[in-house]
Parts: sequence; C-alpha cells; structure tokens
Amino acid sequence: MREIANWLVALIIGASFLTYSTLVPQIVGYLMTVAVIGVCLLWMAKSGTITSITTQPAALSLGFVAAVIFTHTLLNPEFQRFQRMLAFAFITPLLIFLIPPNTDLSAVFYRVSVFTSGLVILAIPTLFVGELAIGPLAISSWHTTTTLPVLGLEYPPLVSIFSNPNTLSFVCAISAISLLRQIEFDTVSRILFAINVGGLYLSGARASILAFLAAIALLTVYKVLGTWATVTSSIAGLCIVFALPVLAIWELVPINLAGRQDLWRASYYAFLEAPLYGHGPSNLGQVIAPYVEKTSRVGVGPHNSFIAIFLIGGVITGLAYLYFLFESFRVSACFLDEPNGIVIHLLLVATLIMAMFSGSTVFGLSTVSVVSALVAGYALSQVRTQTHFQS
Repeated sequence: MREIANWLVALIIGASFLTYSTLVPQIVGYLMTVAVIGVCLLWMAKSGTITSITTQPAALSLGFVAAVIFTHTLLNPEFQRFQRMLAFAFITPLLIFLIPPNTDLSAVFYRVSVFTSGLVILAIPTLFVGELAIGPLAISSWHTTTTLPVLGLEYPPLVSIFSNPNTLSFVCAISAISLLRQIEFDTVSRILFAINVGGLYLSGARASILAFLAAIALLTVYKVLGTWATVTSSIAGLCIVFALPVLAIWELVPINLAGRQDLWRASYYAFLEAPLYGHGPSNLGQVIAPYVEKTSRVGVGPHNSFIAIFLIGGVITGLAYLYFLFESFRVSACFLDEPNGIVIHLLLVATLIMAMFSGSTVFGLSTVSVVSALVAGYALSQVRTQTHFQS
C-alpha cells in the first residue's frame, strides 16, 4: 500500500513538470497535477489509517497566510485569484500536512531522480542538433548560449521538456541532493546521481548549482564535525543568502544577480504602497512594473519567493510565512540523526536557497512550489506528536 502511495507522490511531482513544459498548455499541467493529488489522497484513504501532522506553530502560521489570501480573494473576486486561492488554501496544506507523513521521502525522490535522469538523457542531443522531434513532440535547445564553467566552452543550456533551463536545473539539483546518502551503497543511485549532476551542470542555473554545492558542504560538515556544526553552518549560510536582497536593494555590495536587483528594488517600493495588507494574489509583475527601471524587465515578477509573499499579504503575512519556514528548519535540525534526517535537512536548505532566486513559494502547483511544499512537509513529519485519523 505504502509503495503505491510513494509512486503516486512521485507522479504528483512528475505531473507538476508539465506546468512549466513546452509539451502541453500550462492549464493541462495544473489539471493533471490536481488529478494525481486527488488519486493519491483517495488511495491513502482506502489503505486504512491516515497520519496527519499536528505541529501547531506550522499549522497556525500557514493557516494565517491562507486566511489572508482568502480574504483578499473575497474582497477582490477575480477568476485568477480564485485559482490561486484553491492552491493556497486547500491543495498546499494537503501537500505539507497530509501526504508526507504517509509516504517515504527516499522512495519518492528516488523515483523522481529516475524521471529527471530520463529528462536529461532526452535533452542531450539538443546540444548538437538544436531540436529533437519525437512524433508530434519537439524538444529544443535554449535560444541563447552560455559558457561552461571551468571548461570555457560555449553551448546552449539544456532545457529538455521545460520552458526554461532553470526548471531543469532545479529538479536535477533536488534529485542529486536526495541521492547523496544512497550513492554510498547503491551503484544505480550513483549512475542516477551522475546523470542529474550532469544535467544540473549543463542547464547552468547558478542558484541551483549554489544550492547543490551548499548541500555537499553541509553533508561534509555533518560527517566530519557532527550535528551542531551542521546546524550552525546551515544557519550561517542561510543568513548570508537572506542578506542578499538588502545588499542588492541598497547597492551596498556589487553583486551580479542577473538583473534581480532591479526587480527586488521595485518590489520594495511596491511593498511600501500596501505594507500592512499587501496587494493580494494578483500578477506581481504588474504590481511592481511602475518601479522597474529596465524596460526589458517590465511585467516580470520579483524572482524571490519571500519578497513575493510580503507583496501578496503585507508584513504580518510575510513574517508568518517566514515563521512557518523557520519551524520546518527547526524540526529538521532536531532530527538530523534520524533516518533520512540529514537528507531532509539538505533538501530543505537547498529549497530555501533556490527560493531566494525564484518567485514560487510553497503555495501553488508549479514544480518548484510542489517540491518545496513536500520537502517542508517531510521535515515537519519527523515530529513525534501526531494524530491518527481512521479513514
């Protein structure tokens, strides 16, 4: 029963790939993701006992954020806002509080690593031929070239089925990090790890590469120096990453963030328009557009999930969201020595790093949102106090 549930959760992540894909319209990806979530929940209900987390701080903080979004939607009823509210208020809590306690992280992400390895292998020919057609489906290389780190060769970054190489980088980084302990014991895991690291390298998103390198460093600290050194290093590293928006907005340190400084600065000024209650779950690209200096960036969102939440719900909602993430981090830090504990912690730290450069929060049906929500849920599912509901 649990094995099938593990497969279904992996398929939820796989279906979410289609929300950022060139293969189908985005709405099809959303509907497929919702459908697989529904099938997964029905299967778990049929299997007998469903375990749900009762971590009060996490539930209350996340509930507050959802309530603010719900209120915004009622005050400004629009179809797109109702779509977002569905994910914010109903689907995301299921991904965080219900699905992880009833499945196994290592089994789920092992299957996901198989999916992502296939996507990398599928994309390799586009390095040489530009476009690969398989029946009615076409996979193209990225429209610009970049330079390989260290080697210095120019090439088009791998995209695979996605509309952006950043998404392939994200899923490859997550898959590779999830395999860091299994590669010590399993040859197949080593092969999957190598393929995903190759995909991460060739898709070239710096945020994902940074997150992967941070995970490697933290695992080394854990093996050499132990639990407390790992937690301390994690906190220190995240503090540096979280300081980036402040340094960028006020230009205190020259940092190349691929134009995000302009977006973050514009987001800051847009936030000052409604600091208490925010702008609601609207198009944030339009919200910050009046303050964006570079015309090529007008209409683009903040590219920072934490800034996005502050824009959506205001300062109290933003702090509640940060508290939810802090609670997830705190629990993961307390259970580093448990089975899967260090891998869960590494995945959580990696998603937090990548969230600094992505506009997707744990709320939503995109790949980044679904994976981030599940990782936070697996972190919280390690707590000892749980409630069991008989289906």
